[in-house]
Amino acid sequence: ERGAVAVIRKQKRTQRSSQLKVCVGYGLIVFIVFLVYRSSFGTTTSAPVRSKQTNLDPATEDLASLKLKSNSELKSSIKPTREDQPVTTLPLEVSTGSSNPLKSSGMSSFATISTEHGNIKFRFRDDKAPKHAAFMRQLIGEGLYNGCVFYRAEQNFVLQGGLRDAAGNQRSKKIDNPPLEFDLLNKRGTVTMARWEDTNSGSGEFFINLRDSPHLDRTGSTGWALGFTVFGEVVEGMEVAEKIGMLPTTVQGGLKMLNTPVVMNSVTLS
Repeated sequence: ERGAVAVIRKQKRTQRSSQLKVCVGYGLIVFIVFLVYRSSFGTTTSAPVRSKQTNLDPATEDLASLKLKSNSELKSSIKPTREDQPVTTLPLEVSTGSSNPLKSSGMSSFATISTEHGNIKFRFRDDKAPKHAAFMRQLIGEGLYNGCVFYRAEQNFVLQGGLRDAAGNQRSKKIDNPPLEFDLLNKRGTVTMARWEDTNSGSGEFFINLRDSPHLDRTGSTGWALGFTVFGEVVEGMEVAEKIGMLPTTVQGGLKMLNTPVVMNSVTLS
């Protein structure tokens, strides 16, 4: 009888030992998994830092997103500047032989964009961006913007429009793009040429700054960091631009595109 009891006790001790080993084994596995997880996803990992000098998230004011993307281009990410090569060169020099060269040369000082929400009038800054001002003046004078639209609205950032109609059809031009002329800061109310990383890729797409945007100014020596050219400043109708900038949008390809593009009924010089 004593031998039977001893056998039973020995069996229980063996069983408890086995259970302890299993528990230790499971604990070791959990500890290893914890170490692997911590090394991969632990709190010591730094959060990504966004640079104002490089491509940012297009949904949060990407510099690259300040370019036209038609419906097809939003799907294929093909740059819209792949248009026919220009066949003529625009004479871009502005006379400086007078205290008021625009008045003496007969050039228009202002442009007015007429929309169903009201008019936006801006003044050309020939004194700081003469080639861009002359470029835009010629496109407006040819009537290329009549019937085109504001298609992108980033509330409290930019209102963007250009040479496309409400159906997304791109209008072509026959003059060369102006070279970069960064000389004015992108302050609220300024009118700026949109471009790609190529500094000479501004082709007529433009935006109105709805706030001061220093990250669009010159911050470096290459690409986006060279800044965006301001060629005008709103003198009347800033409230119209801000109103349009608050209209409903849908995110497409990371950009906030107006659900109903706002037509520029006419864009005229004065």
